[in-house]
Amino acid sequence: MSRTPALVVVLCLLLTAPAAAQAPRWTRATPDGGWILALAQAPSAPETLYAAAQTGRLFRSLDGGASWQPRGPAVLAGVRDLVIDPVDPRTLYAMTGYPQPLRTRDAGRTWAPAGPGLHSVAALALDAEHPGVVLAATAGGLYRSLDGGDSWDLAAFAETQVAAVAIDPGATATLFAAVGNEGDPTVLWKSTDRGATWVETPLSVPAYTRGLPRFAFDPAHPGTLYLAFAVTYDFDSTGPVLRSRDGGTTWTELPAASGNLLNLAVSPRGDLFAATAYGVARSTDFGATWSPRLPLTFRFPGEPGDTISHVLASPTAPGELFAAGVTGVWHSRSGGARWAPRNRGLLAQGVYSFGLAPDAASTLVALGNGSVFRSTDRGTTWRRLPRTGAAGPPIWIEAFDPRHPETIYGLGSDGQADFPLVSQDGGRTWNKPRFPYNCHLAGSLCDVSLGRIAVDPHDPEAFYVSGSYFRHFGPSGSFLLRSDDGGTTWDKLAPLESIAALVFDPTRRGVVRAIGCDGFFQSGDGGASWQTAGRGLPRKLCTGAGLSLAIDPQEPRRLYAGTAEGVFLSTDDGATFRPMNRGLETAQITSLQIDPANSDHLYAGAAGRGVFRWSAPQRRWLPLNQGLPGSNFNGNLALDPRHPTLLYANTAQGIFRLDLAEGAP
Repeated sequence: MSRTPALVVVLCLLLTAPAAAQAPRWTRATPDGGWILALAQAPSAPETLYAAAQTGRLFRSLDGGASWQPRGPAVLAGVRDLVIDPVDPRTLYAMTGYPQPLRTRDAGRTWAPAGPGLHSVAALALDAEHPGVVLAATAGGLYRSLDGGDSWDLAAFAETQVAAVAIDPGATATLFAAVGNEGDPTVLWKSTDRGATWVETPLSVPAYTRGLPRFAFDPAHPGTLYLAFAVTYDFDSTGPVLRSRDGGTTWTELPAASGNLLNLAVSPRGDLFAATAYGVARSTDFGATWSPRLPLTFRFPGEPGDTISHVLASPTAPGELFAAGVTGVWHSRSGGARWAPRNRGLLAQGVYSFGLAPDAASTLVALGNGSVFRSTDRGTTWRRLPRTGAAGPPIWIEAFDPRHPETIYGLGSDGQADFPLVSQDGGRTWNKPRFPYNCHLAGSLCDVSLGRIAVDPHDPEAFYVSGSYFRHFGPSGSFLLRSDDGGTTWDKLAPLESIAALVFDPTRRGVVRAIGCDGFFQSGDGGASWQTAGRGLPRKLCTGAGLSLAIDPQEPRRLYAGTAEGVFLSTDDGATFRPMNRGLETAQITSLQIDPANSDHLYAGAAGRGVFRWSAPQRRWLPLNQGLPGSNFNGNLALDPRHPTLLYANTAQGIFRLDLAEGAP
């Protein structure tokens, strides 16, 4: 019998059947910018800039920083400097923690070590008039390459540490080198014949001088150059800044330029710019005076109000500057008087915590690199909030007031003691309440660690803080506190050890549940007393990562617990639990989210594993990880309560958004 009719029937069924639902895909919804460790502008193409982020990614701009594109894999971790070939803008060198610099000839798509045989390279200098000539300052002398770094020969100062080398851009036959082994003074040497011979100059800087020597040349005044001993790790201390007006023959120290200086740049008209830990300062009189006055401090910062590691002066546009900061790339057309971020496409912001405010706009609030960011358009655009108030931003966002979404509770730390922080204006300013546990005058053997901050939905003026404290010469233990007046006064409740999650019953006042590594607990009197519950939960609830606890908003007797062995379900108010963990049997669940309109829609976050959705028909957890860098996922999830088809996840590469409606059949 012929098979043709059967094939026709099958094809017709396939053509008329509804299309299978495609799994939704995560997209980036994270603030632009990020911690930029190095920034460089191509000498032969000033519109081309490269920025190396703390994440190890390289970004390139071909339009003067207006937009950025990622280039290649993240291989530039710990980069200190970028040096671009003066003729070919696609060739550049990266100074990293490797013994040799890395080189790319395809604008950062691929990298390879440049410099077989080199050891501990401190600086590079490229000859603009002789393509391929590269000088390397190393721990074992000054080396020269004639082929762009494929091979190297010792040029001078054998077995001596060379801390810096520079070529005068206005007279490329003139070279400078800062030379001196550890414990010896740093001596400046000069060559006027491209390094064939060297002459020791009178400049000798004592061995105890802090910082790394860096050269800057004044293009408007030939023979004028600067030598700055830039900060390496201590932002409050630096070495001297020196100036020569006669090509390095004599030098003058500039006392007004001392203090937390990270980098120097000179504009085409001779203005001098200093990058510091607290902004940028400018001098129009060869470094004699500065505006604002150096050293800049946290109390008296300069624009743009960021830690600036590199500042660049455009060689073609007087007054145009670029700067690399902790929050991204900055741009000025006014000689540093005004700055604006230039980060479109530069996605390297290290967001370590975020939250979703329950307001009409479903406002996202994110923390990254010491800054607070807000978005009111689902993460499409973000605004960095200026840092104001006595207290800095928190290190973690804990909770929002459900009735007053502009009130945010966060966790702060001074490195020894954690403490709660409260913002009543959406994250713009943060206040530190008077807190009964701290390490003031307690010595170094003291620790205060906060566990959770939670808001009582029945009384939004009340918030709870759990944690533990230790004092070497005093009491230690756990605490659970409640404040009804914004943290002015506190009531002590019955403490529980290591609370990882604290949730309130939405229908019964005073009913609270808590989970920690030691078990599951319930209270009917607002935390004044606790009872052990949770029969059926694993003996080992956590493995060092967080735990999670969620309550069904439609059926409050239904609870979900995220443990080291997946998700467990209780339908009897937490008295007993049973496994609900097919597909996540060995995962540590750090976040659980429930659709408030449909509690069958349940989502779980597992740090390092990714995001999963419960499938009731299959009775198992299915992955939702297309487009999400799961290995970098920290387990932090948020479901938009007003638009519950939108799910947000936090990773080391920033915030990602998933539109669950895209996966609907």
